[in-house]
Amino acid sequence: MHLVSSFEQSHWLELAIMQLREAGIAESDMTAIALEPVAPSVRLFDTIHRSDGQSLLDLSAVLATVGAVVAACLGFRLAAGPILSGLAGLAAGALAGFILDLLVTRSRKQRKANSPRFDVVLVVRCPAGAAATIRSILQTCRASGIGQAD
Repeated sequence: MHLVSSFEQSHWLELAIMQLREAGIAESDMTAIALEPVAPSVRLFDTIHRSDGQSLLDLSAVLATVGAVVAACLGFRLAAGPILSGLAGLAAGALAGFILDLLVTRSRKQRKANSPRFDVVLVVRCPAGAAATIRSILQTCRASGIGQAD
């Protein structure tokens, strides 16, 4: 029987390995595999088939609408007229929204990059009778997830 668990790279993983050794699991029956982080490809625009939940057009559309309405209202008092000033407000609002979204997305990425999270998968081979004990050891050592393969 194999118990598979995932941990963040921390002292809890080392503690789990030590407790498993104390419980009688040989070092040859344990395998720890460090997962390398994969940088996702960043696309600016969502498509019908793929969406990452970070659209750069939402705030742009809102600010473009607000800019167009406000500029068109004020355009009745300007020499350019409401149509041209509305179009200028539309462009200014869309550009402002796009830049704000880009800055917020970039700051989120930098925060995420400053705190890298490395995961480690721990595979333990054990007899069926010891599975409950090993599972409780992994749970007390804060495993992110635990799976079992017969």
